[in-house]
Amino acid sequence: ARRAPLSVAPTRMYASPLNLAEPLVEKPSLVRASSTVSESTLAATIAKRKLLIGTGLCFCFMITEIVGGYLAHSLAIITDAAHMLSDIAGFLVGVLSIFLTSRGADPKYSFGYHIAEVLGAMVSISIVWLMTGILIYEACYRLMRPEKVDGKIMFW
Repeated sequence: ARRAPLSVAPTRMYASPLNLAEPLVEKPSLVRASSTVSESTLAATIAKRKLLIGTGLCFCFMITEIVGGYLAHSLAIITDAAHMLSDIAGFLVGVLSIFLTSRGADPKYSFGYHIAEVLGAMVSISIVWLMTGILIYEACYRLMRPEKVDGKIMFW
């Protein structure tokens, strides 16, 4: 099926959510000419796109930090790379949550798949706690057996 072209439709923005008397500005938003695409579907598509772009950027920086931290023997840089890994996991869990919540209700899940948001948050937090435990272990290990850190390597 062919989709209708995008058109610009005004969307009202208010100064305060409590004061809906007068709009502050008219903000254009993209909508399809036909009503086949709902506003929530369009918002979900935009959110998934932003999350995937953020995932790609974080992945590039994370790889750079892993290589630099390994070459410099710097736990601080590797820790930041691990933090970025948890961010990437959180982004991907968010993408999966958006995908699942966009599915409609069925006889088994009468409220749809909105539980995926809660489960996604739990997975994301679990990843952060796991990374924290690993990094605390490595930090204690390095306190007992220090390594020489080559800080200059991170500036080439």
